[in-house]
Amino acid sequence: MGAKRLTQQEAIAILRSSGVEPLQPFEDTKTPWPSVCLTCGRHIQPRLGNIRSGSKPCRYCALGGVSEAEALALLKLCRAAPVEPYPGFKVPWKCECLDCGRAISVRLKNAQASGRACNFCKGLRNDSDAVSALMKANDLEPLELYKSANAPWLCKCLRCGRETSPSLRKVQKRGHQCGWCARTRLDPNEAREILRAANVEPIGDYPGSSVGWESTCNRCGRKVFPKVAVVNFGIGACVYCGGHRVDADEAREVMLSHGVEPLENYPGAAEPWKCTCLVCFREVSPAYANVSKGHAPCVYCARKRVDPSSAIQVALSRSLEPLEPYPGAVSPWLVKCMKCGQATTTTWTILNAKSIGAGCSSCTSYGFKPAVPTFVYLIENPEKDAYKVGIANVGSGRMKKHRLNGWMIQRVYKFELGSDAYRLEQETVRWLRRELLIPPAFRKGDGWTETVPRSAIEFNYLAKRLESEAPAEFQEIEPASLSNKD
Repeated sequence: MGAKRLTQQEAIAILRSSGVEPLQPFEDTKTPWPSVCLTCGRHIQPRLGNIRSGSKPCRYCALGGVSEAEALALLKLCRAAPVEPYPGFKVPWKCECLDCGRAISVRLKNAQASGRACNFCKGLRNDSDAVSALMKANDLEPLELYKSANAPWLCKCLRCGRETSPSLRKVQKRGHQCGWCARTRLDPNEAREILRAANVEPIGDYPGSSVGWESTCNRCGRKVFPKVAVVNFGIGACVYCGGHRVDADEAREVMLSHGVEPLENYPGAAEPWKCTCLVCFREVSPAYANVSKGHAPCVYCARKRVDPSSAIQVALSRSLEPLEPYPGAVSPWLVKCMKCGQATTTTWTILNAKSIGAGCSSCTSYGFKPAVPTFVYLIENPEKDAYKVGIANVGSGRMKKHRLNGWMIQRVYKFELGSDAYRLEQETVRWLRRELLIPPAFRKGDGWTETVPRSAIEFNYLAKRLESEAPAEFQEIEPASLSNKD
């Protein structure tokens, strides 16, 4: 069965809903229906079937359509005169440009958008005589008719006499364009001599200046593929002799000479290369680029990394018994001194930096000891215009050293444990640097990291802050009562 026929009322309702008022009764969906567009007021004849399929009823309102009178007025505004009847809004219309007098073909839709009808006047098209004159002015004699601005145009270069094919657009932008004169195009014999001068012997025919040309290096005998255009700029022809590429066998020999044996094929200069250290027999992954520059190939032998069993042996050699598994090189590691029995924390980095046999700081005869009475002091140096906060074990002679260097002792606080004094010192320095953003007063000499400029903070404010942040009870000591040993 066919579709149900529309009634007059249904057809009129559909037409009016599309913005059109009918002038005659409805016949059928395929017959043009005389009507009036309610948007532009023009008389139109849409087909109801097209409207129901989604088409616009008014061709004038749809896609910029205009009447012939409107088209003539618009064409005049775009500086053109017609030489044939109006063919349609988007159809080429033969006209004459009112400015340059050329015969042109205009699409009214494009002319309306740009405001000009003539592509010659807009610079979008070129007159063949004018562009030929331009090419000659740039020492290029055209050998064929002009096609378009971006198409290759066969010409004879008036400088070197060779044929070349630049586009008009390039000549307009950059002037004389000849690949032979610019040395981007080369005669095969010329190209061969350029590679021979770079100490490689070309094989086969010349493929072009920007294509790799199979050759043999006269120095190392390897097969290479240099580009003549690149070599012509002074860059070496052999990537191996120039150090830009590494032979896999040579790379292996370099690794063996540095004490590691590769376990896999050469992965590239900057990639980790799985190897076995021939000294400690551990598996490591150094990069060839680093090893060839003199870097140690084994992080274990270079003491940059340690395995848990080795870390435990080092701790035991310093009379420190680990109380927990090895946590890593920089993480705190709980250990117990096998001499004094005190539990403390250390790191592999600290143990690695200590002298052989040095372990618990409380048992050594040198260095800061966290388990003995300790002073926190505030000192002043007028000559350096600086204050300094510091710590010193009682009887260590550290403050005596400061006095000899021109510092004046202003405040001294005694703590029973050096660890409490250390925490207070570090918290005070952190407060000065991170919260108050005060930099050091100077940047060289003993203890400069704990200094501040006197102009940056009041002394009493600094002292009160230090006293209020003390992590344990303390005793304030008169500076005059300090002994020479302090």
